[in-house]
Amino acid sequence: MSNRVCYPMTDVPEHLVGTVTVPEGGLKAGDVVVVNTIDNTIVDNFTQYLATQPTSELLATEALGIVISGGNFEELADGRLPNGQPDYTQYEYLEGRTAPVLFLEPRVIFYLSDDCLEAPATVGDYLYGADGTNTLASGTEIPSGILTVAQVQAKHNFRLGGIFGGEFTTGNVCRVLPYNG
Repeated sequence: MSNRVCYPMTDVPEHLVGTVTVPEGGLKAGDVVVVNTIDNTIVDNFTQYLATQPTSELLATEALGIVISGGNFEELADGRLPNGQPDYTQYEYLEGRTAPVLFLEPRVIFYLSDDCLEAPATVGDYLYGADGTNTLASGTEIPSGILTVAQVQAKHNFRLGGIFGGEFTTGNVCRVLPYNG
């Protein structure tokens, strides 16, 4: 079971945390989205965006937002309310609901558990969006045509607590690099 944990590691200005309307298929902590269109299905809305899956074209010109943990502990994937302590393996943001995102602006530092990635990253690796997926890719080189890139600065354990007691999940302290454009 994967423990998906993502959160800003330092205080960030309020304007760097926003909300998106969750698309079909749902979102989980650590998923990345393009945040460039206001959700016009909400009356008088000027703050909530649509979450768009990254494409090659958007990755080259648009900054990414990353879904952060928090606010998603009120409902499980099957619609039930949780009973007891947080379980980072089960919670997700369901289609049509609101999810919090951290805008990945240069110098922002955030934590991302290895379970949010296809394969664990190592210190010095680069994290970036990939075409047609909400999962960050990692590599030792920065690919061309990618605007938003983060670098793993250190490995860090996150104590799960709750039903997991003293267990930890391993993750990454990441810093967003100046735009690669």
